[in-house]
Amino acid sequence: MHIRFLPAALLLATLAAVAGAQDYFWTITDSGDRDGIIEPGEEAIIDLQMVWGPPGVAFAYSSCDVIGIEGWADGEVLEADAWYCSEGYVLPPRVADNNDILEIENFQLPGLFNCGCCGRKTNPIPQLHLRWRPSSYFDRSVTILPVNFLGYWDNGDPIPDQIHLYTDQYGSTIALMQVVTELTFPVRCPADWNDDARLDAADFHAFLEIYLDPESGLEADFNEDDTLDTRDLTAYLNAWASGC
Repeated sequence: MHIRFLPAALLLATLAAVAGAQDYFWTITDSGDRDGIIEPGEEAIIDLQMVWGPPGVAFAYSSCDVIGIEGWADGEVLEADAWYCSEGYVLPPRVADNNDILEIENFQLPGLFNCGCCGRKTNPIPQLHLRWRPSSYFDRSVTILPVNFLGYWDNGDPIPDQIHLYTDQYGSTIALMQVVTELTFPVRCPADWNDDARLDAADFHAFLEIYLDPESGLEADFNEDDTLDTRDLTAYLNAWASGC
């Protein structure tokens, strides 16, 4: 039986919280129908963001990596940008050959520093933006995981002056916690009807068998309009011809 992923326009994963000051979370959508399922022709649009709450006003941390746990290397990172606001100086993260995002640095300074970008008022504040395209769209899950602040932690504690949350405009700080929660999202090729990670005549025959079976209900409702008719057959043939 063909397995379909449940649609999800937005996947959120809360990552860390310190003294009620900030929450980190992932958002993911896609460049096509925006349902968060990466299907043929679509790219994944992924953001790590921070939601503010008192008493945080700015932050500073360095060298957070995002590594691929499953399926991430089987594609291409098209964009990788970090939020870095300090006198206009921007240090982009490095993309490794296996698509790991390395040396991510994020800074936003309080007013004490007289910087050109201090205490941004918008909420949430972007931390990391990624755009990723799979090399194929056969059904699978992709998982990425932050591995945090490498070289700036000592036995689980942040090294002073490297990782902290500013609590006021005068430079008072509290420690930020590490971000440790992974993000998993689906890649799907709807035309691979028998889910064998190949697209061939067997998939067309499997779909046609279900389509012609009067007992199958709406299982072959390929265009998902709650009606089974020739438009479903046409939609499937177009998807099958487009490939994975």
